[in-house]
Amino acid sequence: MNNFEKILVAVIILIILVAGFVLYSQQKSINRMENYIQQQQGALGVNQTANGPNTVKQQTVVEQEDQGRAAASIKENLIKNTLDIIGEITQISQGTIIVKAEIVDLSAIKDDYFSNPPKKMVTDKTYKIDFDNNTLFDPIKFSDLKIGDKIQAFSDKPILKVDEFLAKEITTNFRLEGEAQ
Repeated sequence: MNNFEKILVAVIILIILVAGFVLYSQQKSINRMENYIQQQQGALGVNQTANGPNTVKQQTVVEQEDQGRAAASIKENLIKNTLDIIGEITQISQGTIIVKAEIVDLSAIKDDYFSNPPKKMVTDKTYKIDFDNNTLFDPIKFSDLKIGDKIQAFSDKPILKVDEFLAKEITTNFRLEGEAQ
């Protein structure tokens, strides 16, 4: 065997050793990732038996529970953060305006909200809107309002769970979704 053949054999052996080391390192990384995933699934309560018959069922239960928590969070945020309504005046009296508004239908937000979204997310609700000397009417005055006008009324407090609230502002200057600019 001459020097060229010896060098060629050495290079081949070196390539095999490097390839073996790379494969070993990748397998070690894969094992670490599998362990991490199993730990995370364990923290979520998912069965850790690899490919066991209950794994898919339990993952589905966890996903449903996650969806339920997310739907409950959406409801809670809507209840806490909805401070205004838009609707049509149906009755006017001194100090009070009755408005028929289209609001978010909280009953439509169920635990399976994401996998089975509702076809209709709104419902009609009648509000008694009180106002006082501190209520801002913009760009109109109270005396300009008439039955059939569309208004937007703002409150300092959440309004989805109440039928009556004190308005801090009442305006006719708004644009409904889908209206031309």
